[in-house]
Amino acid sequence: MLCAKARRQQQCFNCAKAKRQQQSTLAATEINPHICYDDLICANIGFIIQYLLNKDKGEGVRDMYQNEFSGNLEKYKNPIEYDVIHKNYNVDLYFIENLLSTNNDTIIELACGTGRLAIPLAKQGFNVYAVDIHEGMLQLAIEKAKKQNVHVHFSVQDCTQLQLPVSSNFIYMTGNAFQHFLSNESQNALFQSVKKHLQPGGEFVFDTRNALLSELSIVDEYEESSVNSKGEKLSIQHREEYDPITQVLTCRSINKLEHATFEDSIRLRYTYPMEMKRLLEQNGFELLHIYGSWNKSDFTKDSPAMIIHARLIK
Repeated sequence: MLCAKARRQQQCFNCAKAKRQQQSTLAATEINPHICYDDLICANIGFIIQYLLNKDKGEGVRDMYQNEFSGNLEKYKNPIEYDVIHKNYNVDLYFIENLLSTNNDTIIELACGTGRLAIPLAKQGFNVYAVDIHEGMLQLAIEKAKKQNVHVHFSVQDCTQLQLPVSSNFIYMTGNAFQHFLSNESQNALFQSVKKHLQPGGEFVFDTRNALLSELSIVDEYEESSVNSKGEKLSIQHREEYDPITQVLTCRSINKLEHATFEDSIRLRYTYPMEMKRLLEQNGFELLHIYGSWNKSDFTKDSPAMIIHARLIK
């Protein structure tokens, strides 16, 4: 589980406030004939390729994005626990399935995590290219796909600097991953990277939490209890504080098990509706629709999320 101001707002993929609001809205190496062995080593070579490409672009650009993302992944350090918590969440999968017309298209998933969406879509016949910046999450996704005899093109990549051998009519990103792009520069770089891999008229679908100021305006401190995947009792003390200047929510947690205590944190950028519209247009996209949830509810000021359906126009 991840932060609470967000968990009240939607599916908790990064922090605890999201989980509470969602409840209200609701190292494998064995060669398998159905799995390309190259996919299993892609996680290792992906970082090397990206490093060389970034090095050519200049050390300043590489360091800017590496610092922004690499220091903000603590909540994902246990991929198995993460997968257990989110494995039954599928409302975003249904939304995406309804937008896809044929089952032999090439589609691209950004921030794919443990393959929660990529694997079932590949089972339906889609040619899925799925990337994530977190090696541990991606390795678990590869192992899951192998066990299910499903072929997915997995690779470790930074979404702001995609280097895929294909283009697509459809790219998607769920789990509120858009909130990991903390700066204006990285948001623009994401859209430009998507643009390079999207065919003219192609569609980009993603979600992000709506900024509910009544919640963000206060520092939230609370404690909750749960049981982890091993059956151990877990007590979590949360503290979440929003910076209205940077539009970033910082979520810090102290996690206490019977014989261990560890801390983690995550930072999440909030983007406002008109800001999002300008951002899309500036980068060559048109906003086709904005929903308040993956169930296609109307977007209002009180909506927990913004589901963005955009099209590349230039």
